[in-house]
Formats: sequence, C-alpha cells, structure tokens
Amino acid sequence: MFVGARFLKNFVLVLFLGYSFALELQSAETTSPLHITTFVTPGKRLKLHVGNVDYPTIRWKFNGTFVSKKCEVQSSPKSSTLICTDMDCSNEGFYECQGITQEGHSEALLAVYVKMVECEKSAKQEAEPAERVMRIREQCFCSGITDKCEMADNLFRRKIVTSLLDSNVVPSKWSNDKKSLKYYSLPVQMKGNLLMSYGGFLDIPATDHEGVDNPDVVLQGSEQTLVYYHNRDSEISGELNRKRIPMTEQEWRHLDGSHVSRNTFMTVLSRVKEFYVKSNATGGLESLDIVLDSADYKDHGLGKVTTVEKCACHVGYDGLSCEKCSKKFIRRHAIGLQGVCVSFKETWDKYKRIIAMQKNNDLYNNRLRV
Repeated sequence: MFVGARFLKNFVLVLFLGYSFALELQSAETTSPLHITTFVTPGKRLKLHVGNVDYPTIRWKFNGTFVSKKCEVQSSPKSSTLICTDMDCSNEGFYECQGITQEGHSEALLAVYVKMVECEKSAKQEAEPAERVMRIREQCFCSGITDKCEMADNLFRRKIVTSLLDSNVVPSKWSNDKKSLKYYSLPVQMKGNLLMSYGGFLDIPATDHEGVDNPDVVLQGSEQTLVYYHNRDSEISGELNRKRIPMTEQEWRHLDGSHVSRNTFMTVLSRVKEFYVKSNATGGLESLDIVLDSADYKDHGLGKVTTVEKCACHVGYDGLSCEKCSKKFIRRHAIGLQGVCVSFKETWDKYKRIIAMQKNNDLYNNRLRV
C-alpha cells in the first residue's frame, strides 16, 4: 500500500483522529501509496505519522501546498509526524506525505483525504441561492465575448507536475544587474491554455537571496509579458526552500511595474507561449518539482475547484471561457487580440463571391479594351 523500494520492511502507519482513537495499519514493501479517506470532528486534533522510511527528507503537503500554521511537523531520521490542532472546516482536504530522494525527486508515501464532519452540510445550508446566478461583466472574463458567466461546477483539483531537470536553462532577459541568473523554460505541459489554473497556485523551488530585483516568474502570451516578484518578507515554506505563487492577477505586474488587470491576466493564461521560473536549486535535499494547480472533471481526491468560470458563449465559441472556436468556425484576428470566430462556410461563400465579382470585373475590362 506504499511507494517503492525505499520503504523498510514491516512499514507501520499510525493514523490518529481526535485524542484517543487511533488506527494502525501495517504493510510490507509494495509499490503504491496508501490512500485513506477519513472523517474528523471540528475542534479535534489530526495526527498523521509515517515511520520506518528511508529518505533524506520527508515533507507534508495540504492540497498540494503548505500545511496550515496550526500544524506542527515532528521529524526524526526515519519518521515524520504531522499534528494539526483544533481542526475546522477550512482544514478539510488532501494531506500528503512525500519522501524527497537524493536526486531531488518527490515520491508519495501517504495520501489522506480528511473530511470534516457537518461542514459539508452547513456549507450547503449557507450557500446563497444567487451563487450560481449570472454575474455582471466585471466578474466575467469570457474572452470578451459575453458578460454572462457562473462558477463552473463538477470541476476537481489536479496537479500538473514537472521538474527543473526537464526544463531548459535560458539566459536572463529581465536581469537588472550584470550577474547571470538561471531561468528555466518550462515544458509544453505548462504552456498553451492555462485558464483552468486561474485561482490556484504555482509551487516552485526557491532561489537564494540573489537577484532579488529580478522577477521570480515570467509569463508570456497574447503578445504580452507579465512578471511576478516574490515577497521576501513572507514565509517561504515550513519545509525546504519552496515558494508558492498565486495564479491570480493581484500580485502580477507588467514589465513597467504597473498592475495587471484580471482581463489581461486571463488573456495571457488563455494562450501561454512561454513560462519561465528563476531558480538556483541544484537537487540534493531539495525537491526540484514544479507543481501547477489545474482543474479536471475527474476527481483526483484533491477537492473541488470553485475559481473557474463557465460562460454563456455565443454561437461559434467554445470552452468554459469562450476561448476556442466551435467546429466549423475559424478565428479571424482582424479585430482585437483575441480575434473573432466566424463561420467557415460563410467565410468561404464570401470569398467565392469576391472571386466571382473579380472575374466579372476582369471580363468587363477586357471587353472594353477590345
């Protein structure tokens, strides 16, 4: 029930719920992580323990990012314990224990989906009937096609994971000093249409305090460049040198330092051409994984996504944000950055009429010459 060859035999997992109840599971060496769904009463304590493991570093994650500040991690050379006190509804979600190899790769050791008792019921009771009513234009991106949207339902969180080892190093184009800084160009799975990542986070290896005047992340798309500077005064991580970058417009900037609007940020996300991160991580005890939140219709056990819009698209447009053209429609870029979707048949018929008119004009002109 647990990952790989690095486990010692007679692996023991102890899962503590509340203050007195404990569940103990024992397993021999195997190749899959243990997945558990459990329930915790608000106000109680959650305690997860992984023992008899052989990794240089062990870290804990909550919904793919850092655990709450109310949680404490107690580690020894071959074990780690996560203790979260006074659990409440905000602590419901996916808890994961990862082992970091010498090469910097992360391997899942334990996956526990914690459901808070009575929270789901109370959330439904408190939900406003108007939550899913069509919202005003300022709240809708919809690629500029419509001003009517609602929250997309039945979407679940998923993680796009890659490694700095799979990325190409490029020279800095945004450096304000003479020192050469490493920027990594992320692979194709983190480019293209990333609208599903809006509202999530990008988790990357941190950089030491060098090149602090240079952006940590650079996004390019739709003929625009957006940059993100990490707040050096904020907490980096309770683990090993990691940074969590919000995938919303609030903290992103244009190259001139001006603020980025929601419309601009989502326009770039809809067509990401280049995605760069700055890092001098070299592996060893550091995880070189880069993790980007996204959404999927398949439930991966990471919880639901409530930050993706669903637009009432006009005929010819497709996608949750009307970012694509429907079948039998093509995009013309004569109008705006996004362009417009037009019927292929109507466009072809129009061109045929123009060609026919041109031929008739040529015949008429030839007759006049004769």
